[in-house]
Amino acid sequence: MKTITRVLLVLGLLAAIPISAVAAKKVTLRAATWDTAEGAHWIRVVFDKFQETHPGIEIELESIAQGYSD
Repeated sequence: MKTITRVLLVLGLLAAIPISAVAAKKVTLRAATWDTAEGAHWIRVVFDKFQETHPGIEIELESIAQGYSD
């Protein structure tokens, strides 16, 4: 449930970007998750669907390894 909430929050933030502001140039957004590659798969699916309807925006998804604070 927390992951769904995070994805919805990210999509809400992405929807707030004015399309006219990104129409002139390509924009790359970076998103991070603590999920494993398998857990982040469906997040990537959602981002890919978003990118299909917003061709000027690319989203890079980065998985942060567990134990990063060691």
